[in-house]
Amino acid sequence: MKNNIFLVILILLVFTGIFLLSGCTPKADLIPVNPNGLAGFCDLVNSSVATYYGSELRVNIKNQGDSPAESSYVLVDWGFANTIEPVPAIPAGNTVSILIEIPQGCFNPDCGFTIIVDYNDDVNESNEMNNSQIGNCIG
Repeated sequence: MKNNIFLVILILLVFTGIFLLSGCTPKADLIPVNPNGLAGFCDLVNSSVATYYGSELRVNIKNQGDSPAESSYVLVDWGFANTIEPVPAIPAGNTVSILIEIPQGCFNPDCGFTIIVDYNDDVNESNEMNNSQIGNCIG
């Protein structure tokens, strides 16, 4: 009986080691998402057709990974300026929205931008290559 218990424990340890060494440990994976299907990731808040002054861009960040993501930062590169905002921790499978003020002069006539989530590489992700998205709001 002792030999069987020892054998079962040994097998569990071997499989656990293989699982951990194979890189199969659960990790977060942050991506910019466009849940509303808006063209160019252009999710504007507080805007009107007449003026974009004071408008904000809603940036949606999803953790499509298997593990919670600790807090991080998102950067929006407007081409002539950058905006960096904190992002709270995101549980696996959840999405958060961050409002970012659009800088004056961006609509000239359109407003192009690049969203980069986990800007400072604070989160150990399963895929670091899917953290950016190019967007555009038509002016």
